[in-house]
Amino acid sequence: MNKLILRKAKPQDLGSMLKIEQESFGIDAFNKSQIRYLVNRANSECLVCEIENKIVASMILLRRKNSSVLRLYSLVVSPGFRGLGIARILLDNATKIAIDNNMNAIVLEVRIDNIPAIKLYEKKGYSKIKILPNYYKDGSDGLRMVLHNLRNFDS
Repeated sequence: MNKLILRKAKPQDLGSMLKIEQESFGIDAFNKSQIRYLVNRANSECLVCEIENKIVASMILLRRKNSSVLRLYSLVVSPGFRGLGIARILLDNATKIAIDNNMNAIVLEVRIDNIPAIKLYEKKGYSKIKILPNYYKDGSDGLRMVLHNLRNFDS
């Protein structure tokens, strides 16, 4: 893999982020105004991964005021760049961000049929905590997962 650059998302990244969302999530993808809002809001962290000046992945984290739980709101890797460890790098960065912000846990939702993602989350220490019936627009169930032991994470 060529050099991967991880950086904060900028407004000019919105088109690339939207394209990856749509390629990966279809009907459940964020639209451009949602991504713009998330990139610009004060209580979110939006990161993108670039390879050769091309955005190939993004991650959106949300922090609620007076909460010690960080929400992994979106993690998406462009189809042509999956299987290269990019999602693992993003997850490790999410954990570092949570630690740096004195969070106690990270929570996320994932499609129950997204086995590769679930296996990665479990490998990184996330636990399944709840099935979410009809969570996605197409009626698919979701799965809520949580990471508690942030300071013992496997990087």
